[in-house]
Amino acid sequence: MNKRNYYNAKFQYYNALNTNINNEESLKRLINAYTEECINHGENCNAAIKDISRLIQMFPEFSPLYVLMISLKENQGDTSELKKYRSVLNILQLTEK
Repeated sequence: MNKRNYYNAKFQYYNALNTNINNEESLKRLINAYTEECINHGENCNAAIKDISRLIQMFPEFSPLYVLMISLKENQGDTSELKKYRSVLNILQLTEK
């Protein structure tokens, strides 16, 4: 997928979330687009971190967002806030069981 396609995909998934905030499928696909673009291709990682942070505020109990944020931060060598994200993820995983 090229840069333009990632941008378009993310734009469409955000629109779907704006239409229906509970659209978990769009949220998962948005996460996949960020994972592919940043982690697998090393592109737009700072924007991904900013947007995933915003999504965490919107969906604070959706654990895959924390998994992605931890991966993005580690991928960038940014250890700030990793402890916080890991702690929240651990709590969410315990409550999901």
